[in-house]
Amino acid sequence: LEINSECTIGNIRKILSIEDELIVLTKEDEIFCFDKVTGKFLRQIGQRGEGPGEYISIMDIYYNGKDKTINIISRIPAQFITYTLQGDFIKKESTDIPLEYAWGATRSSDGWLMISNELSGCATPSEYAFTVVSPSGEQSSLDRFPSVGMGNYSTPFAGEPAVAIGEKITFFKFLNDTIFVMKNGGVTPVYHLEMKKKFPKSEILDQMGDFGMTSMRLDVRGEYFSGFDKIFETEQYIVLIPKIEYVNGQFWIDKETSRGYHFSETSEVKPIVTMMLKGEIVPYVYGSGKEELISSFEESCINETKEVLADTPDFIPFNEKVAEVFENADPNGNPVVVIYEH
Repeated sequence: LEINSECTIGNIRKILSIEDELIVLTKEDEIFCFDKVTGKFLRQIGQRGEGPGEYISIMDIYYNGKDKTINIISRIPAQFITYTLQGDFIKKESTDIPLEYAWGATRSSDGWLMISNELSGCATPSEYAFTVVSPSGEQSSLDRFPSVGMGNYSTPFAGEPAVAIGEKITFFKFLNDTIFVMKNGGVTPVYHLEMKKKFPKSEILDQMGDFGMTSMRLDVRGEYFSGFDKIFETEQYIVLIPKIEYVNGQFWIDKETSRGYHFSETSEVKPIVTMMLKGEIVPYVYGSGKEELISSFEESCINETKEVLADTPDFIPFNEKVAEVFENADPNGNPVVVIYEH
């Protein structure tokens, strides 16, 4: 991605693929637009501040395909802020949707909004993993959290537990081995996953004490699976990223055959960038579209990839374009974005 005086990206939170552009949300609460083919910086959408067309912080963003707008959800204060794709401010609206523990948002093309919530041990904890908002504004709750011991803090149960493709939203529930689809407000189970490591049962959760502190330890020790962190979807595949990807690898579902694939964990002998260069895995996924997965590589990964290519002259990547991008990448500039199409 192009770097200039108007655009410097530290870390990426999310990437939206919209027509010929990439919309990048950074961890610094900035929204930048880039040309999908050239990586050229096009514009910034909104900025932090308290003015009419500004925002204080970003909980998440989503694209409204019907109106062709970029929408910001702000948790504090609870607001929806709308911009055109060209970056023009449209409106700022307060909302009564409960956003105290909201973490992420996904919107289908026909207007259904799914908001994921944090697991909380605070005085008034969140009860459900999801808040669903219909196109008419009616609210409902989905997937009640079990009784889980938590410290006096909140943590997301998953980074991106839902993804929209067309008029449906595909999602996973809290510590559940089934993938669901929501369409027109109705929820249907579509895939059951046969996992080598099982999710901990409710009685195990009750004995764990502080779930947020112990669940990943159980996963690393090989006893249980601590759950998925992100889901991405194309017309052909569903891609599931576990919370501890370096231990559990990735899980893919071929939607045409309903067959699942497990890309196993990496190691020091076979680093993840080598697997990427060989076309064995799609690491660091931050976005998806109907026919694409989008990865983002930051400074350490860019340097590691350049070292692999330089130290192994006879190494043949699965795609020469990928090698060319990394060989010419500036590790001190903006991240490298790789788009995988099928």
